[in-house]
Amino acid sequence: MVHMELREFGQDEWNGIVSRMDALSLMQTWEFGEAKAKTGNWTATRAVFRKGAEIVGAAQFAVRTVLNRGLVWVNRAPLLANGSHNETDVYLEILEELRRHWMDKRKMYLRMAPPLAASEENYALVQRAGYSRATTTDGWVSEMLDLDLSVDELRKNLHGKWRNCLIKAERCQVECEIGSTDGLMDELLGDYRALLGRIGPGASLPPALVRTLQDLLPASRKMVICAARQAGRRLGSILIVPYGDKSMYLIGAINHEGRKVNANHHLVWNAICEMKERGFKWFDLGGVHPDDTPPGILHFKRGVRGTPYRLMGDVDAARDSWLNRIIRARVGYGR
Repeated sequence: MVHMELREFGQDEWNGIVSRMDALSLMQTWEFGEAKAKTGNWTATRAVFRKGAEIVGAAQFAVRTVLNRGLVWVNRAPLLANGSHNETDVYLEILEELRRHWMDKRKMYLRMAPPLAASEENYALVQRAGYSRATTTDGWVSEMLDLDLSVDELRKNLHGKWRNCLIKAERCQVECEIGSTDGLMDELLGDYRALLGRIGPGASLPPALVRTLQDLLPASRKMVICAARQAGRRLGSILIVPYGDKSMYLIGAINHEGRKVNANHHLVWNAICEMKERGFKWFDLGGVHPDDTPPGILHFKRGVRGTPYRLMGDVDAARDSWLNRIIRARVGYGR
C-alpha cells in the first residue's frame, strides 16, 4: 500500500529526491514551485509516496484556496522513482492516494497533467484511479534531441533549409555570448518584454517569474542565456533551462535585425552544442504542437529534427459542489 507523506521539503532535499525520478520536468523542481508561489496566488506544496520505507514517487502541487476549499494543480506529476517494481500498479496506487487526500478528505478540485504518454492505455489507467478527462485534446507536445549524437551527426540531421539558414548566420558573422550573468539575464528579459509588447499579453511565463526562478536557482543550475550580436549590435536572446539530464529551450526573443540574419538559428545551434558539451543527455525544443504553436515557430523548431513526443491531456477529480463546478469552469486561466 502506498502512503503519501505531505510535509515541508528544503531545496536540496526536494531536488535530490526528484532528480532520481523518471520524467522529471522543470515544473517539478523546488525552484519553479517557489517562483510560482512568489509571483502568483499559489502555495507550493510537496509530497513523496512511500511503499514501506522506500520512496516510490513524488509530486509538487500548486494550491489555490477559496473558502477553505479550492484548486490543486499538479503539472507533470506524479513522478515515479526509477526502477520501481510493478510500475503500473504503483502509479495507480499513487493516483488513488492523491485523489483520496485532496478530493475525498480535503474536498478540493484536483486537476492534473500527468507526465504520461498520450495513449488509450494511460487514459484507462487514470480512469481506473477515479479521474476523468478534463479536455478533449491531448496535452504537451514537443520534440527531444538526443545529445549523445556527435556534433557532426546533429548538424547533418538538421533540415536542409534550416542548415542553410545557420550557414547564412555564420557567414554574416553573428556572434553568440553564452552565460548566466545578471547582465545577460537583464538583456534577455529586455528582449522578452519587447517581444511581449509586440505580440500582446498572455505569456505562460511572465518575466517576473523568469527572474525569480533564476534568482532561486543555485549557481550550478542557473538558466543559460545565449545572446546574439553582430558588429556590436544586439540581435536578440534565447533562454535554456537545465534540469536532471535534460535541457530545454524556454524563451526565444529575436529582434527584426536578428531575424534578417537568422540569429535564431545561430543561437539555438550554439545552445545545442553548449548543452551537449556540458554533459546533458537531451535537448527539448520547448513545445512543438501542430495546432497550438504559431506556424512560424512550429516550422523553425521542426527544422532541428528532434524526436516527437506527446503527453496525455489534463484529467481531474472533484466532488460535485457548486464551488468545484465554478473552479472547473475557470481553471484554464492563471495556471
